[in-house]
Amino acid sequence: MKRTEVIGRIVQALKPRTYLEIGVWNGKVFLGIEVAEKHAVDPKFCISLTDKLLGSIKNPTNLGNHYHEVTSDEFFRSLDTQKSPLVFDLVFVDGLHTHAQAFKDVENSLQRLSPNGIIIVHDCNPPHKAVGYPAESFEAAMAANPEGWDGNWTGDVWKAIMQLRKRSDLEVFVLDCDYGVALVRKAPAISKLPAGCPEPAAAEYEYFAAHRQQILDLRPTGYLEEFVKTVKPITG
Repeated sequence: MKRTEVIGRIVQALKPRTYLEIGVWNGKVFLGIEVAEKHAVDPKFCISLTDKLLGSIKNPTNLGNHYHEVTSDEFFRSLDTQKSPLVFDLVFVDGLHTHAQAFKDVENSLQRLSPNGIIIVHDCNPPHKAVGYPAESFEAAMAANPEGWDGNWTGDVWKAIMQLRKRSDLEVFVLDCDYGVALVRKAPAISKLPAGCPEPAAAEYEYFAAHRQQILDLRPTGYLEEFVKTVKPITG
């Protein structure tokens, strides 16, 4: 199961009015989402005009897209500065793959999340150490060329999930697919971290690999159908 399938299934169940995507790159995910009001945030878009045109033909909701070519920090700051009432029913976080930025993107999204809204986070479950190599960017990870590097990079986003799972007011778990797809919503926590686990910032990959299941509350893809049964639609 790919992240696009997870997002699509959540869209079907949630019926969101507004959608935010952080880290859009070439727009393949963003342009396929069918939500009336969509906001794309990326400091450097790589969406071709052709893709935008074709995307609008295949999916008319793309005609009203909002593109914000800024960092996610700048985007949220501008909303606060403008005292914008904008809230999001569904957010997809796939921006800079660092612990600090992924956590900040989720925290900022939570401040702008509607009561029944859902946040989806990509790249939470690196299959081996090189994929999860902590670096400030993909280019930095590639330049470091860690042993076992295969060109795929999730960074240490898993630490952000670990940090979020320390909160008792958030339901957070990860589907075991497509390098780990996390679902986050405002609800009582459904599981706990391993006893005696270190602070996320200090956790090493070896600890993660040994406690992957508990750290992520890793769930099989089939659990998605159980989850959507509990989703309350935003619109009728």
